[in-house]
Amino acid sequence: MKLSTLSLDHLGLVAAIFDALGISEVIDGLIPKTRDCKLSHSAIIKALIINGLGFVERRLYIFPSYFENLALERLFNPGVVPEDFNEDVVGRTFDRINKFGSTKLFNNISMKCMKQLSLGTHIYHVDTTSFGVHGKYEGPDCKPAIEITLGHPKDGRWDLKQFVVSMVTNQCGIPLFVQAHSGNKSDKKTIIETIQMFKSNLDFSEKSYFAADSAFFSSENIGLLGDRTLWITRVPTTVGEVKDFQKRDLEMKICSDDRYNIFETEVNYGGIDQKWIVVDSREMHASKAKTFDRRIGKEFTQARKSLKKLGNVAFACETDARKAADRWISENPHFILKSLSICVISKRIGSKRGRPKKDELKMAISLRLKFSEMRKLSLTKELGSAGLSSQAMIRPLMAN
Repeated sequence: MKLSTLSLDHLGLVAAIFDALGISEVIDGLIPKTRDCKLSHSAIIKALIINGLGFVERRLYIFPSYFENLALERLFNPGVVPEDFNEDVVGRTFDRINKFGSTKLFNNISMKCMKQLSLGTHIYHVDTTSFGVHGKYEGPDCKPAIEITLGHPKDGRWDLKQFVVSMVTNQCGIPLFVQAHSGNKSDKKTIIETIQMFKSNLDFSEKSYFAADSAFFSSENIGLLGDRTLWITRVPTTVGEVKDFQKRDLEMKICSDDRYNIFETEVNYGGIDQKWIVVDSREMHASKAKTFDRRIGKEFTQARKSLKKLGNVAFACETDARKAADRWISENPHFILKSLSICVISKRIGSKRGRPKKDELKMAISLRLKFSEMRKLSLTKELGSAGLSSQAMIRPLMAN
């Protein structure tokens, strides 16, 4: 008797969850099989998920080889063999997904899973990332395909063309919305378009907030959302109102976590009423103080060298000497001089030795700056003036 061993591993759990959530019914209802094929589009997509979670990458034409040692009849249906997942069948499924809309299909699957799991949604996290790609891309063959092009890479690969993906997850980190964008699209436009499309595709029955980074915050974006959409973000320091808050002496209140102090106020920005919260962190103060000390130490060494060099320069008049001193002070704002004076230096012309002749001009007079030791400015004062205060963290929250 000939025996053969097939593997199931964790893929049995993946297939079971796929079936239990009713994902096959959603896919087959939206993109039903129209050709006389053995496998439905939902079965092909299920195979692609199994392949992806199997941590094995294969080219499309050798895709069936991944399933040679798997228990396919347990994962799919009786009679399924590896050859059923050939290049032609998988390619036709991709064509149907593209024709229907990958984002639209994903949204419908997400809604089905949310109803099955009953996790609820309180916060939608919105963000973007970029994916660098190798090879030549001449541009989209048809509209409205995205453009693979140079942009602002988040992984630092400026030499690669890229595309951008925006994603929305719930508070548990489960993806609810995914969309691809051209590689040179701005985050400010991408995030607001993602939120708007997400709202138009999903049903919002619970009170929830959109959380995004500071790229989202602009008067134009919050105006597009209106006063009925709730959101949480960080206001960038380029906003004038933030700079005003950093300069003010705010009445901070201690939080339940004594590491933080906060200040709350209501602001109208972009025509929308918002609640702004200024957060002051003790840990951030300590971190900034250490960074400041290291930076001042390096600057102190450089300043002493430049000051010594300046003291060896001869000036023709007092005005030039004072201008040089003022210039040094302006270039080294973190240090002050204990004393500053100008002294007269007499020196024999030509630096000749011996007794000068009667008709020889004996001495030339020049001026030099004379300093005493410099010292550092007050640490507390400098931390504030250098913008190191943790009060820079401001989070606006839509008022109810």
